[in-house]
Amino acid sequence: MKQWNGLMRKEWVQWRWQLIFAIGLAIIALLFMPTVVGKITEDFEIVFEMTLMISFMVMMVGMIVPVICFATMFNRDMKLQDLWLHSTASIYKLIGVKLLMAAFIGAVSLLVPAAVVAVRFAITDAREITFDELAFFGTSALIFFFSVSLMLMIVGFFFIVIDRLIKPFLKGFSIVVTVLLFVLSARLYGEVTASRLYDRLFHTGKLNLLEMKNAKLEIGEGSSLFMNFDIYIGDILFDTALAVILFFLAIKLFEKKVRI
Repeated sequence: MKQWNGLMRKEWVQWRWQLIFAIGLAIIALLFMPTVVGKITEDFEIVFEMTLMISFMVMMVGMIVPVICFATMFNRDMKLQDLWLHSTASIYKLIGVKLLMAAFIGAVSLLVPAAVVAVRFAITDAREITFDELAFFGTSALIFFFSVSLMLMIVGFFFIVIDRLIKPFLKGFSIVVTVLLFVLSARLYGEVTASRLYDRLFHTGKLNLLEMKNAKLEIGEGSSLFMNFDIYIGDILFDTALAVILFFLAIKLFEKKVRI
């Protein structure tokens, strides 16, 4: 546990000021920009809507934050791999700490715009959305975006290792091949999940978010866009299993072929 805490502290020390600066900048921008537009247009009713729209866009971008942060951490330490890889910690700890820190930064990048929207909602009078709607769909969006960001991070880790494997043979051209492999893999994933076999095996266990909500929550007719927002337990299990397989495969490939 002490070893794990030490590795986490090392990553935190290297990232804390960048994270604090990014949080401060995001809060200022998300609160300042809509206010300025409202004053210029003299239409303060759009301030909350603009805040909601911009925050939603920031959250969508936030889905790729974990994979970017992990890649940065990984490539930074690979430049000093004689020190990093000769640690007494297992490869699972060395990689796991970076994945955990990247996931934490990704979570913050999603929570900050969500918090800004909540604050703007509390101080704004003109709005067409109720608190129940904002809380319900906001929470659903956070869970969805964060889940996708974790999957992207694991996939990114796998292809980073692939790039490291082929780099000794292809040199600078390895990144082109890696990107091509990623595109082909994404297409294969799309074809598999769109197949009839997948539909029969995994596209099961349908859950409707609106049916899962507390009966006391008031959801207005204006939220009909979300009426068909269904999730499937089979899809979740398939994606989770795929992420686990890619993680362990990447670890084994890295340990046997890259960690030399």
